[in-house]
Amino acid sequence: MNIQIDLSGMDAIESSIQDAIASILPSAASGVASALSLIEGTAKELCPIDQGELAAGISTSLTTSQGEVVGTVTASAPHSAYVEFGTIKSGAQPFMHPAFELQKDAAMQQIANAISKAVSG
Repeated sequence: MNIQIDLSGMDAIESSIQDAIASILPSAASGVASALSLIEGTAKELCPIDQGELAAGISTSLTTSQGEVVGTVTASAPHSAYVEFGTIKSGAQPFMHPAFELQKDAAMQQIANAISKAVSG
């Protein structure tokens, strides 16, 4: 018994898939940017009130490369980790992780909506 499978045309299919990804990427990036903004805003709201430098140090970054979108929310103040996780002498006052937990569903919905809009034209 001999089975032969002809896979001619696969290059065209692969090219079409790559083109589809490339056309969706800007919309995905827009959705991720919106999601990051939600989390950033909530993190700033959750910062301890007397920590202006802490809230001012919260920022977002977005990169796209080779079909991938990566978004980051960062707290860059030198004492951010001490406030988030606490120290031996002072208790934790978390603001980053709770912000993510509070906004993760809405953030995912922002991303899904942006991609859905791009796919449906």
